[in-house]
Amino acid sequence: MSYIRNILLGMAGLLLAGAVSAQPAQGLMRAGFEPCPDPGQAIESLATPCMALVQFGEAQAPGRGAQLLRGAGAVVRFDFPVLNGAAVLVPNERVYWALVNDQRIARLLPDRRLGIAAPPSRCSPWPSCKNDDGGAQPPEPGTSNPIPAGVQRIGADQVWNRTTGPSATGLGVIVWVVDTGVDGSHADLQPDSGTGIGGYIGGVSCLGTASTASCVTDGGIDDNGHGTHVAGIVGARHNDIDVVGVAPDSAIASVKVLDSTGNGYDSNLIAGLEYIASQAATGGLHVVNMSLARPGNCQPGEEDSGAALISDSLTWLNQRGVAVVAAAGNDPNKEISDLVPAGCPQVMAVASTTAMDGTNKCRALRGSILADTASYFTTDGAGVLVSAPGSTREDNTCGGIQPKGILSLAVGGGTTEKNGTSMAAPHVAGLAALMLQADAALPPDGVRTLIGCHATRRGQAPLSHPFISQSFDGEREGIAWAPATVGAQPCN
Repeated sequence: MSYIRNILLGMAGLLLAGAVSAQPAQGLMRAGFEPCPDPGQAIESLATPCMALVQFGEAQAPGRGAQLLRGAGAVVRFDFPVLNGAAVLVPNERVYWALVNDQRIARLLPDRRLGIAAPPSRCSPWPSCKNDDGGAQPPEPGTSNPIPAGVQRIGADQVWNRTTGPSATGLGVIVWVVDTGVDGSHADLQPDSGTGIGGYIGGVSCLGTASTASCVTDGGIDDNGHGTHVAGIVGARHNDIDVVGVAPDSAIASVKVLDSTGNGYDSNLIAGLEYIASQAATGGLHVVNMSLARPGNCQPGEEDSGAALISDSLTWLNQRGVAVVAAAGNDPNKEISDLVPAGCPQVMAVASTTAMDGTNKCRALRGSILADTASYFTTDGAGVLVSAPGSTREDNTCGGIQPKGILSLAVGGGTTEKNGTSMAAPHVAGLAALMLQADAALPPDGVRTLIGCHATRRGQAPLSHPFISQSFDGEREGIAWAPATVGAQPCN
């Protein structure tokens, strides 16, 4: 009977593999396949199909693993030549155990889900927090190209054309937006018509298909809106359209790793990071922004074995001279050590603060939520490098907090407001671009050190929230500050 069962399982796997190979990974994600269990831990139940990461042993020649996996009946979603691994869909138990028992495979790991995380819509027990993303927003009255409050708060506009000290606009630096894609047709992301400077330079989709096993050059189109908003904070052009980004002459490249719902897998992120590493290997100045997260632990020796491959990819990027920025996360009950990739030592984790003083609309309560206050939603913890604006301000209404989002670009044109550490991180990614233009020899560790030690209000900010009891880590790492950081010497 077991022989017949194995035959039936094999036939079912082949049928599933054939069906899956005809559809893109967008369909795979929406099918809701769960991560495969880690065979190194107790397996109480094995539900298939499931998603797995594979790393081959040293005896397996790089680039030859896909054939091995397909021969076992797995559907290869990505080939990872740098890591000598792959991402697969495992159609049934027979294939799972065949992979686990294959001596040429060193590790089979869960391919966990990750995505963008919106700030919580409520605080507990008091007050309530109404997190509305504002929708489409017209420019401020009397302005045609306003400099958003977050860009002003980190002082980026003060270094664009300064006469004392090096000026910088991000010219010559590529910032990779690893996200839901970017609307490359947005008017405020077009290169200068005369010089070709800045703006959107193209992108790839790393959602993957079973037939390509790699990222696809298709423009990395944004069908969600999150990535375009992030890109605008980094590099919206200094023209007469919409807003201005932190590094308005930087080149924006899109690496789409999240689908229209803002969700993906570890494998999508790893594929995107490997792609960037391949491009950085040819030279140039590069910065990566990752405004995404999942629960987990990136520290060596922890149970989250799947994060080890993400960590390895980030190490490879750092070795290629790429500075990597990540959002700290939007759960004040967690620390960044509870999140991936924010908790990985290779990234610069950024927490969120307010850019301006909020308004007090409640006579029963005195005071307002000041600029540089820790956002009600921000994750912090040991390892946060710096804070930056993730909201323009938080207004106090009787019994409630109303955050006003960061103004940036919207899919299809125009602007919109969003809140979150997703918005804080690109302020720092843009700052890194300014720094690299001023000093192209800066290694990633040098970028990290200067941003941290030249932050303004170190030891004083972020301010504790006056109305919400947060699990504050006690570290007041300060707010990112471009004037002191761009072209700076190492701190004493």
